[in-house]
Parts: sequence; C-alpha cells; structure tokens
Amino acid sequence: MCTLSWQVSEQGNAHEIYFSRDEQRKRVKAKPPELQLINDTQCLLPCDPAGGGTWIGVNEYGVTVCLLNDYRVPFDYPKDVALRSRGLLVKDLLGEITEHGSCDQVIREMVAGGDYAPFRLVVFTSGICTCWCWDGEKISVIEEPRCPITSSSWESERVENRRQEIYDEIVIDGDVSQGDFHRHQLEGDAESSVCMSRELTQTVSLTHIHVSESSGMINIRYGDRIGENGGDDAFDLQPGGEMKLISKEG
Repeated sequence: MCTLSWQVSEQGNAHEIYFSRDEQRKRVKAKPPELQLINDTQCLLPCDPAGGGTWIGVNEYGVTVCLLNDYRVPFDYPKDVALRSRGLLVKDLLGEITEHGSCDQVIREMVAGGDYAPFRLVVFTSGICTCWCWDGEKISVIEEPRCPITSSSWESERVENRRQEIYDEIVIDGDVSQGDFHRHQLEGDAESSVCMSRELTQTVSLTHIHVSESSGMINIRYGDRIGENGGDDAFDLQPGGEMKLISKEG
C-alpha cells in the first residue's frame, strides 16, 4: 500500500517525512492537503474521499501521524461487522495528541473503541518516532522502528525486504535523497519498486512533511503521480500548506 521514510534531527527538535501512497488505479483520487479543525486542533492533511479519512497528517503541535495497512498478519474480515475506516483513526488522533507522553494511552483507547483491520501506525512527536502495530486483536509497540516502513498487499515479505535493501543501498550507503528514493523504480521490476506500477495498482501520490520546532514552522508538500516512467518528474510536489508550531501550553 505505502512506503514511509523519515529523518529526525540529532537535537530531536525536527523531523522530515516522505510518504508514498500505493492504491488501486480505479480508486477515487484523493484531495490535496488542506487545513482542518479537528477537536479544536488545527491539522494539515490530505483526504481520501472513499473513506473520509487520511493516511497521513500533522497537527499544530507538530505531531505527525502515518498509517500503513498491515498485510503480513492473518486476518479474517468479519461478515457481520462493518469495520471502521483506518483513515478515520488518523484524523481522530491528530485532533487529540499534543505530545509524546499521551500517545500510548490515547491510541490504545481509540483502537479499543472501534473495529479495525490490521495496521501499523507511526507517530512522530518532538523528534521521537514510535510505531504501534494492531493485528486485529491486540496492540504491540516498536520503539525507534527501522526506516523505511513499507506495506504491500502483493508478495508482502518479498516487497518489504526488497525496498529495505534499496533504501540501505542508495540512501544509507549511497548519496540518493529520501525524495528520490520514493521516486525510485527497479529496472524490470516495477511491481516491487518504491514508485511501483502493476496492472491494477500503482503509486498514486507522494507527501512530504517537515516539522521544525526551532523555526516554529510546519510545512507539507503533496504531489499526485504524473507519469509512469519514474524519475524526478514522477510527482509534482506542490505546497499543501503551512502553519505555525505551538507549544502544548499554546
């Protein structure tokens, strides 16, 4: 479904995130990021018209929430229960979390209050990155997860391992930027690429979020896919919004 990569400053006062979204070609096109007031909290987020939620967003406190479907765990979709959209959970959390200390309790309470298919929820707060994994029954927590995090409904394990290898090779051991990593296509293997293309699905968008507590600013840039050939022009990243970062006390 998606690939998430990030960098956190050594001082812990800034984080930079890239998130490429993979979806079915026939799915309704998402709406670019806009400012929304959720539970009296200003939030910047794109919107998925199909479910009314989102896969990524950032609020005025600099809290960034990202969600990836988890296809690695076995899950029987119930026939008699309507599962709640996981994208709505992201919006709920953006309107509630103000700092790292409240994350775990808020997430557990909200997940317990709804029926969700498996997911991995990655939250960034003041330079801290934490991942909550929901398998349909229980939550586990990964402190300081390994970058990148990726998901795929097709050959999940192989695709995730391959994208990790690519990241290590061209970003960690090479000189390729995070943004170009998300535009990367494997020659002869577009199905497994970070910027992927399959018969029914493809990478549809790329979101870039930068939060800096030192400058007090939050920026989000968003681009829909504009080509099938990868490269630097695969996404037209446009400013999706900017807002001022405030402290918990306001």
